[in-house]
Amino acid sequence: MASRNVLISIHDSYLNQMTQLAEKLQAIGMKNLQLMQTVGVITGSIDESQVANISNLEGIVNWEFSQDIQISPPDSLVQ
Repeated sequence: MASRNVLISIHDSYLNQMTQLAEKLQAIGMKNLQLMQTVGVITGSIDESQVANISNLEGIVNWEFSQDIQISPPDSLVQ
């Protein structure tokens, strides 16, 4: 299956355990992790077949697939 980029929200009471959560996410196959401790978010990529396992981890509030957007330059005819 294809690897997808995900954004994971961490519960406030688990912010001091983000490193441990990141290790657990890596154990289920998540790669390229970035921890944003100030806002309680972890991003990375994971195989679609493993996505359901994210919700099983204690401390995870929500997860979603990352969305790519593209904004036209200011001088573009399409705004």
